[in-house]
Amino acid sequence: MKPASPPEAIKTFARNRLGCDCPENVFDSILVSESLTTSIPGARYRKIVIGGRLLIYIVSLSKDPSISSLIEKLIILGRNERDKKNYNRFRLVLVTDEHDTAPKSNGQDQTDEKTHLHLIKKEDIPQTLIPRET
Repeated sequence: MKPASPPEAIKTFARNRLGCDCPENVFDSILVSESLTTSIPGARYRKIVIGGRLLIYIVSLSKDPSISSLIEKLIILGRNERDKKNYNRFRLVLVTDEHDTAPKSNGQDQTDEKTHLHLIKKEDIPQTLIPRET
């Protein structure tokens, strides 16, 4: 992971779109991964860590029927990473082209009080955060 460039876009996104109310000093450290692979061919996600407190995974939704399985796996992966590294919160951001493309089984049963799911339109997220397709 490497420092975010520019960090202000990520800070604005986290605050305005995800509802992060972390103190200002938390945003002094923002790390972003390259696109990471998953167990589903062609599916990728990006990881962001803000201030050693907030873990965010960003994944683009597709019409692939296996996306529900991917979401559930990413929730479990993120929740486990959050707990192992003592982060305060985990947010899974599902990026979509449309409003109503959330999968029928969206992994809600895998969440807890420190895990949040966000369905965000592609136009409402900094384009540099969207995982590159393979």
